[in-house]
Amino acid sequence: MLEAGQPSTILDGDVITFGKAVGRNNEIVRPVVVRVEIMTSTPLQRHGSGRYGLYPPSVAPTPTSADSTSSSEEDDSSHSNFDHSDHDSDIEEIPCPTGSESAPSQRM
Repeated sequence: MLEAGQPSTILDGDVITFGKAVGRNNEIVRPVVVRVEIMTSTPLQRHGSGRYGLYPPSVAPTPTSADSTSSSEEDDSSHSNFDHSDHDSDIEEIPCPTGSESAPSQRM
């Protein structure tokens, strides 16, 4: 088990679970489970802030014209306006807090 705030060695193929399943009534939110895949053939490049999370419903971004259906052949259910129940697209990059322009270094 990983301990919060403590450096840990992770290996290729390790499975890490963030959070735990919680529920109320008929709704359940499952934890995020990731499998580590260490790639050594290309140099490590940083993309974005590395901070990701869910927007609360009160500040969820509005759909853009790119989100609208462009073809009548597409399934309408794939473009529902804020059905956040089980879509990976709910995960958004969180900007760095003001005054923290330098991101923390990555340790391997």
